[in-house]
Parts: sequence; C-alpha cells; structure tokens
Amino acid sequence: MKINTKIGMSVVILLALILLFILVSFSLRIAEVSMSQCVHVESDPCSVTGHIPIEFYVGVASVIALVGFGVFLMFKAQKREKSTNETIKKIKEAEKGLDGDEGKVYQIITNSSGTIYQSEIVEKSGFSKVKVTRILDKLEGRGLIERRRRGMTNVIMLSSK
Repeated sequence: MKINTKIGMSVVILLALILLFILVSFSLRIAEVSMSQCVHVESDPCSVTGHIPIEFYVGVASVIALVGFGVFLMFKAQKREKSTNETIKKIKEAEKGLDGDEGKVYQIITNSSGTIYQSEIVEKSGFSKVKVTRILDKLEGRGLIERRRRGMTNVIMLSSK
C-alpha cells in the first residue's frame, strides 16, 4: 500500500478516536452539570439524574462505524496490494520465458501502452495473421494478455488478472 494511503487512513482513524474522546468527555460533563443543578426535596429522587441524550449514543455509534470503516479500508488495500504484487511477480516470471517471436509480439503490445488492435500487431511484426493468432493464443494461455472482440478485429490488452 502506498505510504500516503496508509497515512491518510491512519489520520482518519485517529481523528475519529479523538472525536469519540471529545464526545464522551462532553456528554459526561453535561450529565455531571445537570445533576449538580438538580433542585429537589431530599426525600424525592432527582428527575435529571445521569441523563445522557440520545444524540450521544448516535454520535458514538457513528464514530465507531467510522473507525471500523477506516480499518476495513486499510485491510482491503493491503490485500489488494498483496494480490497485485503477486500478479506482477507471476507476469514477470512468465515474461522471462518469452523468446523469439512471442517476445517480439509481447514487446509490441507493451510498447503500445498495453492496448493494441490485433491487425496492428500483424503490421508491426511483419508476421502473418495466422502466426500472430497462434502467438496470441500462447500468450493468452500464460495469462499475459487478454483478447476482446471489437467488431471485425480483436483488441489485445495486457492482462489485469
């Protein structure tokens, strides 16, 4: 996970915890003040004793949900980063096994920002349509590329799996 993302999520969680502390402190102080202002006959119970408004509970629940959401996002981002790193590692290993014509076609795809029409590969490589199709079959089988049908041709993209 990028360091900025970690810092941002940590700040959100920290601010939520500070907000929770302030909320609890004020609510307890309000309850204390309202109890000290209670005027009643000694034998009668105070009608305001320990009253904490419903807003307090809603606020606490909201802050706890915010903290939980921040933690959830942190773990999700870490999991996504781990998955992405594993995918990149697998692709790099598969790229090492490319040689000759497969390597040339794969290089053409990567040089075109990862997306190119199959007909452009035929033009740039100088290979026949059949040969390019067979090479793309092999690359797709290794999980390096994806083919998507667009009209009468295919769009070739680097794999995002």
